[in-house]
Amino acid sequence: FIQDEVEVLLVNIDNIASQTKFNGQTLLDGTFQNKVFHIGAYANETVSLDISTATTDALAVSSADLSTQSGAEAAISAIDLALDTLNGVRSLLGATQNQLESVVRNISVTQVNVTAAESQIRDVDFAAESASFNKHNIMAQSGSYAMSQANAVQQNVLRLL
Repeated sequence: FIQDEVEVLLVNIDNIASQTKFNGQTLLDGTFQNKVFHIGAYANETVSLDISTATTDALAVSSADLSTQSGAEAAISAIDLALDTLNGVRSLLGATQNQLESVVRNISVTQVNVTAAESQIRDVDFAAESASFNKHNIMAQSGSYAMSQANAVQQNVLRLL
């Protein structure tokens, strides 16, 4: 009975390996290789990712025979090696995930900084334009006042005459 359960579990492992997909791409059947993600402004700023095969054949656990003690011991050794292999894959995926998350955080900080800089530029332009408007307004008012004073002087001279 145990052998039957092990065989069902091995079939399930192969099913998981063949059916695990993201964005239409199978991840654990060995076809997710040489994937390059562009993560920066320059052409050489990339992250490469390869996910190795996680089938029972690739992990060398497809022929587990638990009918004898030596077969069970061999199966345990094979499973230990398979777990080590899978832990290595998980470690690689975790490191790549951390790298991508770091890039996302840096991009978010850059976006905030660019938005703040744009706001400061807009504020400076507004302040400069307000000052220029006030300067021209004062000059126009001064000119009008000077003209009215000049007209008043002429009228005073005419009155005196």
